[in-house]
Amino acid sequence: MALRIGRGLFRLWLLLSVLWIGGVTVETWRIFPADIEVSPTRPAECTGKTNDECADILKRLGKNPFDAFDPNPPPPGFVVDPKPTFDPSEYAAFKACIDAGKSADQCAAQLKVPPFDPSKPYQIVRDDERRTAVRFAAMLALAPSILILALGSALGWAFSGFRSDDGAPRAH
Repeated sequence: MALRIGRGLFRLWLLLSVLWIGGVTVETWRIFPADIEVSPTRPAECTGKTNDECADILKRLGKNPFDAFDPNPPPPGFVVDPKPTFDPSEYAAFKACIDAGKSADQCAAQLKVPPFDPSKPYQIVRDDERRTAVRFAAMLALAPSILILALGSALGWAFSGFRSDDGAPRAH
C-alpha cells in the first residue's frame, strides 16, 4: 500500500482550515458590535405628571422642558450627537400647529422636525462597525487558508517534476 502524502496533506489542510474558520467565526461573534438600546427616563420632578405638566414644571425651574424626554446617557466610550439646543420659536411653532388640530406627525412633517416618541427606547445603530467587523473576519478567516492551499499546490507541482513518468524518482 503506497503512502499518499499529497492526499494526507490536503486532508490536513482541509481540517485545519475548517478549525481556523470556525475559531475566527466564534471570536468575531463574541466581539460583534450590537445595537445599544437606551431607555428614556424622566426627571424626578415629573413623576406622575403628563408630558405637558412636566414641560411646564421644568420651564418654571429654568430647565429645558424637553429634558423630560431625554434618554439615559449612553454607556462610557460611546458618542451620541450632542444634545440640540432648545429653540423657543420652534417649540411655539410646533405647539401652535398642535393647537390648530393637526397631529404631531403632520406638524413634524410640516416643520421638518423628525417625530420622536419619548415612551419608546431608541437605538444607537452600529451598522458600519458591524460591516467592518465582518469584512475583517472574512479576510482573517479565508486569506491564510487560501495562501496555504496555493503554497501547497505550488510545492506539490514543483516536486512532481522530480518524478519519472512511471512514478519512481528520477536518478539523474
